[in-house]
Amino acid sequence: MVLEWSAAGHPPLLRRPDGSVEVLTGGHGPMLGVSVLMAEGSRGHDAARLVMEPDCVLLCYTDGLADAVGPDLDPFEAADELARKLADQPADATPDELVGALARCAEGGRTDHLAVLAIRVDPS
Repeated sequence: MVLEWSAAGHPPLLRRPDGSVEVLTGGHGPMLGVSVLMAEGSRGHDAARLVMEPDCVLLCYTDGLADAVGPDLDPFEAADELARKLADQPADATPDELVGALARCAEGGRTDHLAVLAIRVDPS
């Protein structure tokens, strides 16, 4: 399956079947609601592509999770921290277990909404 994405905020995470985690840094543009004209040097939102293997899990999340992990971290530093937490999970963890692991990262530090979306590529 080919994934084409464009991020307008926090970079998504890709969990591979071997348990490794990648922060998807391509396809990044200004936050939604910010005029492209206001973002100096911005051409808008670029798209990036990636082949997702069977059993890969794409994880997208809101700023509430990133802020809870480290309110002083930039979006990519927060994503790196989340990726480290996901890499600690068993390679055969289900998408629900991965979402739970991310939600636990926010315990005690959450001051904003929290939403996590997990999309798994079916191996069949």
